[in-house]
Amino acid sequence: MAKKLYINGVDRWPPANNNLTIEQALTYEIDTCSFHVAGQRPFEGEEVIIEDGSMRLFAGIVVKVELVDKDL
Repeated sequence: MAKKLYINGVDRWPPANNNLTIEQALTYEIDTCSFHVAGQRPFEGEEVIIEDGSMRLFAGIVVKVELVDKDL
């Protein structure tokens, strides 16, 4: 199945360095997701949707953006 990482409606798959983690909470806590992308940086408040084919794996809002050295 085709995987998709939408940030603000734009497909940014694959994540840089194949770095994508989804943590699904089993309690009242919210699910979280972290990933690295190359190119234009996302902004806080933008929508994130991760899908595998027709299955939605995660949907949320960018809360924090950290810039890292591309050589790391």
